[in-house]
Amino acid sequence: MIETGDPPARKALLQALVAESRVVSREEIYPTFSLPVVRPPVGSVGPVGLEPTTNGL
Repeated sequence: MIETGDPPARKALLQALVAESRVVSREEIYPTFSLPVVRPPVGSVGPVGLEPTTNGL
């Protein structure tokens, strides 16, 4: 999309992903990205995962 999309589509994508931009100069621009949270559907992952189990929870 960034390389091949038309300008309005690229602008819409960037507006959806960039939460904030800090501009110091033309050479220094710091974007803060807002990425969507992706979670597995409830029940699709068992209670034991990558982290060790904790007693008492």
